[in-house]
Amino acid sequence: YIIRRPEGFGNDDLQYPILIFLHGVGSRGNSATNPNDLNKVDQGAAIRAVKLGLWSPSVAVPVVVPQTNTTWKPAEVKKFIQCLIDTYSNTINKDRIYIGGFSMGGAGVWSYLDRFGYEDSLVAAAVSLAGAGDRTIDVESLKRMAFWGFHGQKDPTVPVSRGTNIVNAV
Repeated sequence: YIIRRPEGFGNDDLQYPILIFLHGVGSRGNSATNPNDLNKVDQGAAIRAVKLGLWSPSVAVPVVVPQTNTTWKPAEVKKFIQCLIDTYSNTINKDRIYIGGFSMGGAGVWSYLDRFGYEDSLVAAAVSLAGAGDRTIDVESLKRMAFWGFHGQKDPTVPVSRGTNIVNAV
């Protein structure tokens, strides 16, 4: 995974909110067998905005982008989040863990929330960008979760209704 950290993260005794961002199809890879694959993750969405200095939130937020070589599996995402909590136990504010994703990553966010709901998800809020939600998603579990869903009307890949139907159902 790649992490973009604010200056002082891990050294200043503060507990930071954290954003875990799930990438889309174009950033898939296996950095365990091909270390250069991790460069794909460093090129997209939230991590790129931080890298280029285009994103400067009023609250310092580390952005963490894991990598998958398939689709996002909810159990693996939860295991990754728990690993971050364990690794940075004194640095992460466990009540302010946020998850987001783009396209395949946005679909991964919906899947994750569907599988773990609000109580068991380890996250405080979520955002899905152009994510196709499964038609069978349990919207009842989303009614207590703070989330945003964004989807462009001209998306040629993912039908807009696959994201807006979830938002409208909640």
